[in-house]
Amino acid sequence: MKKLTAIIFSLLLLASCGSDESQTNDSDVSRNGDTIKIDNNSVLAKKIRVSEIEEQDYRPTFNTVGTVRPAAGCLAEISVPADGRTTRAYVRLGDKVHAGQPLFGFHSAEFAEYTKQYFEAKSNNDLAARNLERKRRLKENGIASERELEEAENAAEVTMRELRQAENTLRVIGVDTKKLQSGGSFDICSPIDGEVVSCEVVNGQFVKSDAEPVVQIADLKRVWVRAMIKERYINNVSANDSVTVRIDNEKGTVVSGRIYYIGQMVDEETRAVEVIVECDNSSRAMKPGMFVRAEFISAPVKAIVLPSQALLQASESAYVLVEKSTGVYVKRKVTVESCEGGMARVLNGLRAGERIVTDGAIYLSE
Repeated sequence: MKKLTAIIFSLLLLASCGSDESQTNDSDVSRNGDTIKIDNNSVLAKKIRVSEIEEQDYRPTFNTVGTVRPAAGCLAEISVPADGRTTRAYVRLGDKVHAGQPLFGFHSAEFAEYTKQYFEAKSNNDLAARNLERKRRLKENGIASERELEEAENAAEVTMRELRQAENTLRVIGVDTKKLQSGGSFDICSPIDGEVVSCEVVNGQFVKSDAEPVVQIADLKRVWVRAMIKERYINNVSANDSVTVRIDNEKGTVVSGRIYYIGQMVDEETRAVEVIVECDNSSRAMKPGMFVRAEFISAPVKAIVLPSQALLQASESAYVLVEKSTGVYVKRKVTVESCEGGMARVLNGLRAGERIVTDGAIYLSE
């Protein structure tokens, strides 16, 4: 019973002390609108720290999530140019290939018609060229007329156009006319240097021209990271900024990158702008489709940076306490953005040389 009585007495004593301190603080602080005044001899005054603010070099940084993908021109998806059958696979998954190297053989009746048209056009052009040369010699010797020479020139020009059209048809589907043979068989070659990352070639398989790619070649020595930057931050990003890309793996791999492209359109749903970061991927640590975290570090600027404890929050905005004289402080609305390390950058509302409460402001909040 005595023990219980002692505990109750102790609790009452603590409550009484807390009440007295609260009353003392209330009496030490007076408020008049946005102006706050405290007694310089009070205990509360000793908890307040005032500092003169200065501009300092500041490098804005912010983080976002990005997706790894092959750089432009570093991924080739190989489809067949016409309906037909594969005849032979020359490469396997994981093989290194170079531009122009055959990937697989292919036979197509439709392609056979393209081949026929090409050889006919070439034959007609060769014949027209020889006839033109003969007419020129005859004209020089006074045997052929001017009209006959013009007719030969026109015929040579027509056949040349037909040959170029046939060559372009074959070139579009990736066929080298220098290696072309009659018939419907030909080799489909790689358009880039790289590695075979997908291979679905089966000997004798019938493949339609609108089917999915049967081979994919990728050059992953460099990759792009596609990051979406919120529109509020996009003005802090420029082409000279450095980017640190962090990979979520056991080693916590870090890769440096450079900004390759800053989009000019804001996505209406996400309210973000696409930014492409190009990274050296010689180590092959970054895989297409992988999620990474990108840290953007802007060029240094002069800015006022405050510790977060100097900021107080009102219903509509943040504010600080500006010292007007010893023990007298005035509320000042400010616009800020958060920084790392418990700091905040002041965008407007303060200027260098002013003195504000940088520690203990919480004691003067309402």
